Amino acid sequence: MRILAVLFSILTLTACGAPESSMLSLSSGGPSDTDSGLESGNGSAGGGGGGISVPGGGSQEGIKFCSTFLDISNLTWSKSLTDRARTSFALALNISGRFEGHEGWSNLAGNSDGQGISMGLLNQPLGPGSLQPMWVEMATVSPALMKKTMTASHYESMVKMLQAWGAQVRLASYFNPEDYGYNQLDDPQLIAQELGIDPAEMQKISVAVSSKNQISVDWAKANALSGTKLKADWSAQLKALAATAPYRSIQVAKAEKIHTKAMEMMKTYGGTELRTYLFFFDVAVQNGSIPSSVKTKYLNWLKTHKSATEKQRMLQLMEYRIELVRPQYMADVRARKSSILNGTGTVHGVKFEFEKLYCTAFSQKL
Repeated sequence: MRILAVLFSILTLTACGAPESSMLSLSSGGPSDTDSGLESGNGSAGGGGGGISVPGGGSQEGIKFCSTFLDISNLTWSKSLTDRARTSFALALNISGRFEGHEGWSNLAGNSDGQGISMGLLNQPLGPGSLQPMWVEMATVSPALMKKTMTASHYESMVKMLQAWGAQVRLASYFNPEDYGYNQLDDPQLIAQELGIDPAEMQKISVAVSSKNQISVDWAKANALSGTKLKADWSAQLKALAATAPYRSIQVAKAEKIHTKAMEMMKTYGGTELRTYLFFFDVAVQNGSIPSSVKTKYLNWLKTHKSATEKQRMLQLMEYRIELVRPQYMADVRARKSSILNGTGTVHGVKFEFEKLYCTAFSQKL
């Protein structure tokens, strides 16, 4: 992935003893916004019966859907995706992105959840270390645009934080629960129980994982936040940054890892329908993945429910996955996942009828 490659180059400079100023230049230009593995193109989002056009190669015809929620013009998409994969991916971004906030690519949240700042369509936060690599890439590939979008003092402050964070990442070595299908919404005690880890040791691991990103959260508190809310100047500049074509393309590249996870789950659980892919995509966005303990329960259930439809199977899988979620998040996880699988439901107080909203059938085969 481009993000990891950029981050690796920065950390390599640090490891080789390069001065901090060489990790992210505050004055020099960056490399081109395109590379051989990616492709730019114009997409159109039409309302009503108008369809989404997602540029791409591949012989598989794309699905047709409509939306006015996301601007997909001038984005960079992976050339490895077929037309059908790209359009399904674009629809998933529309749905899960709408769950995450009302401003699409420019979703922005303060520190109400203790994560410092969350930014972008899928609300990548500073706390778990999801947002920092995206800022690193933007500062590397489009420094001039980033400087134009932000004041000089804000830009320099952010870059210095990213340099310090990069040094912490290089030095950190820890167990990552996401490697096992869990994430921050899940109950640490249940994770410890399922993985056979002493609960006290699990607490130490949780502290170690969060401490490496605390430098970023502390920076946000000291510079960009007033209490739990973003200061007006930082809010305006970060929203403008998130809406630029290069940063939207970075968001798509980051989300492609989520798309890949969703497709892997489709294969694992025998998914064939669009609704199932959209369900798995939202699982990857909100919950990370599906741990092996959930898979075992599901497969045992399936032995006595061989005639269950795909939708019924996914609803049962959803319930087993929710059992691991912290109680305060269970209702939200269930609302999001069941509304996708059923094609209708209420999420965050908003009633959705997805097939009407996006002019497409969720039962269609992928």
